[in-house]
Amino acid sequence: MCIVCQTAMSVAVSAMSVVPGIGTTDGVVVPSEPSRGRVSSILPGTESVSVSLDASTRKCLEKSAGKDVTRKILSAKKLSLAQRKLVADCQAAKSNSGAKSPPGSTSSPSRLISGSGAAANALNQCRLRDARVLPGGSRAMTALDYQFPYQAGVDYGYMQVEKESGKVYGNPHLVPGFGLRSGMWPSTGVNKIAFLAVEYLDAPAAGNELEIARSTADQVNQWLKDQSGGRLRLDFRFGERIYRVNRTSESYLLYKSESNSAPTAIQDIVAAADPSFDFSGIDTLWVINPKSVGSVPIPGYQLGSIPEDFNFPGNPNDPNGQSVVVTNEGNLKRWTGNGVYQYRQDNNFWTFFAHEMMHYIGLQDYRYRTVRVQDDGTKSKFDNVSLNQPMSKFEIMSEQDGGSRSLHSFNRLLLGWWDESQIHCQPLAAGRSISLSLDALADTGSNLKSVMIRLDEFRLLVVESRHKVGYDQWIGEVPVGISQGGGMERRFLAEIGTSGLIAYIHDVRSHQHQSPSHLQIPQDGRYQKIGLVTCTTCQSWANKADPNQVWDPKDMRGPQVTVGYDPFIRTGQSISIEDYTVKNVRSYAGGDVVEITRAP
Repeated sequence: MCIVCQTAMSVAVSAMSVVPGIGTTDGVVVPSEPSRGRVSSILPGTESVSVSLDASTRKCLEKSAGKDVTRKILSAKKLSLAQRKLVADCQAAKSNSGAKSPPGSTSSPSRLISGSGAAANALNQCRLRDARVLPGGSRAMTALDYQFPYQAGVDYGYMQVEKESGKVYGNPHLVPGFGLRSGMWPSTGVNKIAFLAVEYLDAPAAGNELEIARSTADQVNQWLKDQSGGRLRLDFRFGERIYRVNRTSESYLLYKSESNSAPTAIQDIVAAADPSFDFSGIDTLWVINPKSVGSVPIPGYQLGSIPEDFNFPGNPNDPNGQSVVVTNEGNLKRWTGNGVYQYRQDNNFWTFFAHEMMHYIGLQDYRYRTVRVQDDGTKSKFDNVSLNQPMSKFEIMSEQDGGSRSLHSFNRLLLGWWDESQIHCQPLAAGRSISLSLDALADTGSNLKSVMIRLDEFRLLVVESRHKVGYDQWIGEVPVGISQGGGMERRFLAEIGTSGLIAYIHDVRSHQHQSPSHLQIPQDGRYQKIGLVTCTTCQSWANKADPNQVWDPKDMRGPQVTVGYDPFIRTGQSISIEDYTVKNVRSYAGGDVVEITRAP
């Protein structure tokens, strides 16, 4: 919500002000405690803070949070953290809008940018354009480069290559930078979706599939409201019954393919629904497949008939013709359906559909391409170890069920969902520094949450505050490797710390499955890759004789388990990235103060 109010307010603070709206307690910076009348010390140990909620303050709250919330704040005997944050944001917004910036600083919505390098927000400088070139560097990629000829000796990275047919797939519609391709889903407004539940001759429905569809739709719209600030909403049309496809799920051979858009399956699903379902005005289909697809017996395979999922984000401008599935009312241009994978306890339907939906608009995957299903039905090694996830579990486009299920700040800029209110962009000259406060990226407010420094014509250094709130609430569950006396062991971020800054470099030359964003990990002994470490707390299921478990002959204290990065720059810590140093000066409840210095 936007909390930038142009109204007058009276604020009496008897606490040390570090930046507007921030005080200190026990060495930790926290937002000053707003209160009704002259109630003070709402949080134990905080300094005395008195706030007079005059008419202008109430007007700001009504504008940002609504009249009902404002009435609850005025009548509350004790304000919740969320209520205190709302009042503090209104105070900070007006305090900054009416204050003069000291020398060597520049104002930003609800925040002060200070330091010898402080400059006005130049957000257009951070709107870096898609700069992909074809592998081999022959020319720039165009919107038509869905397929191009394979050439021996060229490094295609993680692109999909078919040597037999001599084709390389470019995915020009999935972009690392500005602008989004025409013909893809609009990133603002209202997009319509048909949402159907189905069963197959060999995979009957359980009866809860319609409920799953409606629950998923609600959760995705809640997520979109948060991530887009209400700029994008989905309008769902649900099937009133479970449609029976008169064919076996096994017959589509989806268990054999590493990725499949499943056009034949979609044609048959449409054929089953079309006599009674109205597809008018709809060009997008979502499908709930039954859990029983994972139990279809297939000789030589262990994961059922639809182990993963099928997805097709559309292919506008494809010179070979746009792929569509025809209904009685028009054409479907994009579709997504789940596999048995989404029924696992550690996975979610809504995160899966939200992730795939962002491909409809044009976002890339923020992880390297992996071969998920082998010919014998087993998982590939890339699902367990070997190669890094550049954004680890800190972006929903990297891992949809990771610690963060948020889109990072560059993606929200690209989508038109964030602007100067949330992002500060500027160059930083050699020998200069800036300091500013960032609210947590997943916080519901609209204050400054990201700072971007342009490194060159293709790259940005991006710094964000991440705390275990909102759609980052699962950060504590992220497993990481730490160095102990006996070797690398698994710990969870909940044991180490779930708040601080993260820094990443965003490169607009990156192709699909090469990830344009790469987390930067502090070089202080932390594990620098996605890989296997020893689990010393897994004795309840550890079994050295189990062929599915991995054990390190040099460290037999427990089985090997997969871990990710710990990217947090916590209070007092810093990281050097090229000739820049990013330091977390201090943390407060809901954000961090960052200092960025460029070497002379």
